[in-house]
Amino acid sequence: MAIRANDWAQLPYFLAVARFGSLRAAAEEMGATHATVDRNLKALEQAYGACLFNRSRCGLKLTPAGEALILMAETAEDIWSASADRSAEPGCIGTRSS
Repeated sequence: MAIRANDWAQLPYFLAVARFGSLRAAAEEMGATHATVDRNLKALEQAYGACLFNRSRCGLKLTPAGEALILMAETAEDIWSASADRSAEPGCIGTRSS
């Protein structure tokens, strides 16, 4: 399983649900609605052709496919965050120093 370019918009929703274990909590964290989070999860699952979460009354738990994706998604998130931090350093092209 590899992360594809058109999945980037849905990965934050996936990560939030994985971390919080519920659509409601993920929606609150993201400032989104329950329906938005659910729609993005379903789109990601459809794109990969696999269920990423087991859904129950107790919440959402990652499936083996979800476990595989979470490792890549967290790595991508770490790289993105490091890149954003680095681009904010003084002297980087496209930034202003005060």
